[in-house]
Amino acid sequence: MTAETLFRSIGTADEEFLEHSERRVRRRPPWRILAAAAACLCLIAAGSWALWGENIREALAPRRVMELEYGCPIEFPGGIDPVLRVNGRLYRWAGLNGSGGYRADEDGIIRGHTYLPEGFQEAGEISSVTEETPAEDFQIQAGTPISGTVYVDLEAPLVVYVRVTTYWLEDCFVRFVGMEYRTGTVRIDGKLYQFFSEELDGGGLKELPPEAVYVGEIQKVVEDRYPVHDLEANNDDWNIHMVGRQVYRDPTDDSVVYISDERVWRGGSETWWRVCPLLEEH
Repeated sequence: MTAETLFRSIGTADEEFLEHSERRVRRRPPWRILAAAAACLCLIAAGSWALWGENIREALAPRRVMELEYGCPIEFPGGIDPVLRVNGRLYRWAGLNGSGGYRADEDGIIRGHTYLPEGFQEAGEISSVTEETPAEDFQIQAGTPISGTVYVDLEAPLVVYVRVTTYWLEDCFVRFVGMEYRTGTVRIDGKLYQFFSEELDGGGLKELPPEAVYVGEIQKVVEDRYPVHDLEANNDDWNIHMVGRQVYRDPTDDSVVYISDERVWRGGSETWWRVCPLLEEH
């Protein structure tokens, strides 16, 4: 029964009082509906926040691994690429030594398979971290705290390894290469050629020059030194596999060789040719 029906039935309500009563009824907030709507909004917001947070974590994971792998943990943004002095020579941080598959756990620590190649022996401990170019053996220039054990091989002086003991790369082996050392080199007819070069910024060749002749396929990849035999390459960069790549050259021009490469995308691929310049011997 409405307020108007009740008051009219007893015959005592005037028009002004009835109008005032109806306004009060109309203005009464539907609190149950509002409360339910608020609860739904909270659930939607919570779910969206959780999903957004998970997406953000997934998006950041590769960047975190990359920063850790290349010497700059995520809590020290803007760090410099570490440089280590050993036996009077400077070596730059080249990345984790292993087959990849690294990941950062929820504590930000890198996990993955790394290894120390045969022939490397313990030489000492990192002595101190400096912001300047290292002046003493086993001193390292870095933008982050780093400690670890240094390993050397006298027959491969262009490379050293460090077993890092700081928490963000604990027990991982990191490869340091001499400042003048070049990886991705190939020996053809007794000369070294650079597989990776600035000349390739604009891309390679879709077709070989008509004067190019077949030399052979790359047979072997060696570690931590320049190749000494023809059709050998040294350490791959960015896990690009070298064995089996075809090599062509111009018999009248020894300034470059042509090495096969492949672009792969979803649904297809194409072969192209890297123009690999002659590398000055070191």
